[in-house]
Amino acid sequence: QKHNLVEGQAYSVTGLVPSNYCPEILYLHARGSSTTWKPLASVQTTDFKPFFIPRKAIELLKFGEVPISSEFDFAGLILYVGNTYLCGNKKKQWLFLTDGSKFISGQGCEEQDCLLAVSISSAITDEDSALFSYTLSGNTVGFSNLVKRQKDETRQIWVAEATESSSYTLSNEIPRKSHLKEAAASVERWASRSYHKIQELKERILCIVG
Repeated sequence: QKHNLVEGQAYSVTGLVPSNYCPEILYLHARGSSTTWKPLASVQTTDFKPFFIPRKAIELLKFGEVPISSEFDFAGLILYVGNTYLCGNKKKQWLFLTDGSKFISGQGCEEQDCLLAVSISSAITDEDSALFSYTLSGNTVGFSNLVKRQKDETRQIWVAEATESSSYTLSNEIPRKSHLKEAAASVERWASRSYHKIQELKERILCIVG
């Protein structure tokens, strides 16, 4: 049912029950099929105070505008899937992606700020499927709710972390109305005509990871 919900759409909801208590936020719990979500017509929402800011995919070209530790959505081509390793009680893995926006724009030095390294982690007790498979290298994916981390200034690479609230979808499975759909399509158009540049980026990543 949640796959049919649209962010920014007002709903009349029945069958919710109180969940966690918070003085500033009301948490409610949906009970499967017993909870119904009925979209309200636009005429029914005319008296609502506007509060919704539509999501948009962030390009690496404008990644510097994203504040540190804030969430963002991103569509990119997976260039490299790193090996998993143990860190404390977690398994971790690094992904390297690009979206081609720096090359499309032709602004500045192309070799700077054109890569995004994403840290993925899961509890050791989780199955390996929680991390990324090497077979996903070369695929375009859409990420939701990544968290921006401190930039690697030495290597000129943007850095992000996937948290429990993060999710990803392969480009061909991204819903047509999703804000990530066009972003992913743009990445794929660039990738289809940029074979040599992609190989250069892969070689650069191999030098970074050793």
